[in-house]
Amino acid sequence: MQIKEFSEKTGLTPYTIRFYEKKDLFRVKRDEKNRRIYDETDIEWIKMLKRLKDMGMKLS
Repeated sequence: MQIKEFSEKTGLTPYTIRFYEKKDLFRVKRDEKNRRIYDETDIEWIKMLKRLKDMGMKLS
């Protein structure tokens, strides 16, 4: 799925998703044209990151 659909499914803005990627909080697969490709595994990872953040864990 593309970033728009991923954003809708996770409740995060595309900006936040890219920010998390830049901070190496998760790695995104890319297609042959270097576009980000997200899957269900990425959704589960984001859910875990959100839970950790909700518990007060810092991104750093």
